[in-house]
Amino acid sequence: MSLSKTTITAPMDGVVTARRIEQGETAVIGVQNQPGTVLLTISDMSKVEAELEVDEASIPNVKLDQKAQVRIDAYPNQVFDAVVTEVGGSPLLKVSQNEATKFKVKVQIQNPPLTIKPGLSAQAEIFTGSRENAVAIPLQALVMKEIKPKEGQKPAPGAAKEEEGVYLLEGGKARFQPVKTGLLGELNVEITEGLKGGETLVTGPFRTLRDLKGGEALRVEKKRDPAKTDTK
Repeated sequence: MSLSKTTITAPMDGVVTARRIEQGETAVIGVQNQPGTVLLTISDMSKVEAELEVDEASIPNVKLDQKAQVRIDAYPNQVFDAVVTEVGGSPLLKVSQNEATKFKVKVQIQNPPLTIKPGLSAQAEIFTGSRENAVAIPLQALVMKEIKPKEGQKPAPGAAKEEEGVYLLEGGKARFQPVKTGLLGELNVEITEGLKGGETLVTGPFRTLRDLKGGEALRVEKKRDPAKTDTK
């Protein structure tokens, strides 16, 4: 056998990150629909991307070329700048029906460390927008309430069945206030209409807020200092 036929040329520059075959094993050439034996995995580490899963509520705000910051578990004390390079157009397949709908997003790390390896776990924050002097509330205060038509009226075809809002504490009672939301953060959401800022909001479990109808008497509970809690 000619030795020239035993030389395998890599299709790209990179680093061998996995060897799939050992000395003495038989390598099979791929034919038609039958794939050949995978010998090596070569990775181009000059361009390192992190693959993320973004929920359906946030994906409309994610755009190409947006800036991001990536945290890699193997480098706990470092934050890496990145740029969005791909936004999935269709949702990822769900493992179960109860799983949230998510989309694949890729970000390219700008200055990856020389010792980085493929397959590392990472988390990222994508900066979809910012606004100064914005009114923001905790996500726990936001609730969806069913829109009930006025007596004797029927809802218009295609009209929304629910509206976003918050419960305000006024005079010791809860009052529902419809709002419109804007930028979404990890724990807070921007309110573009419906609040001026400085109002007292009712927060709690989502199901508890949905059961409120407005007009219920409420009282403010002060947080207890764990250091002053009596023990028996």
